[in-house]
Amino acid sequence: MLVSNKIGGLPLISSIFDHGPSAAYGIAFIAGFGIVCMLMVLEGLSFRGVMPWNRPFYWAALWGDFVFLPLWVGMVTVVLERAAPMNGFYTSPWWHASLLIGGFIVSVSIEVGAVKAGQYTMSQEFSPSKLWHTFIFGIVFYWLASSFIPVILASWSNLASAGWAVGGVIVGVLGFLAANSLDWRELKKDPRAKTDTHLAGTYIPWDWHPRRY
Repeated sequence: MLVSNKIGGLPLISSIFDHGPSAAYGIAFIAGFGIVCMLMVLEGLSFRGVMPWNRPFYWAALWGDFVFLPLWVGMVTVVLERAAPMNGFYTSPWWHASLLIGGFIVSVSIEVGAVKAGQYTMSQEFSPSKLWHTFIFGIVFYWLASSFIPVILASWSNLASAGWAVGGVIVGVLGFLAANSLDWRELKKDPRAKTDTHLAGTYIPWDWHPRRY
């Protein structure tokens, strides 16, 4: 039985869990980190400039999106592959639809707050890389939220056979949260981090083609 069917996931979006941990890791990596970086290059930033290890404030992407988030999704897939079919409110269509809608609301709310705080301009928000980041945030939110309860239940019942994967989920979660926490700490501590914390980078106001760096 497909993992997406076990957890009552939405068609297509939940299929990330249906093709094994390697595919899940790869899809999460490409969808979050890979496509945004590709769009930034197409917008005019050099490949070297896109890479997070060449930017001073980028813990969330360097360790979060590059390592821990894909690990989280991949290990969740392993755990859920070993789980029995589930039945509860967390497998209902309304629950999954609510999580997806909620993810997009959270994503847009974050960007509205960023514009109000002066972190990004409207031009930056409507650049291709930032638009994709705002969109994929909602999808990733759904992946993580929709699997949260199922993976907890499955971890308890499959600890003997998938303990290593449960450990991987924990490492992924804690690593992702720690990376984002470090970014927010830098954002408060150093004003320069205000324009260099997130993937979209720093754009000339109202013109995302020229770059400042």
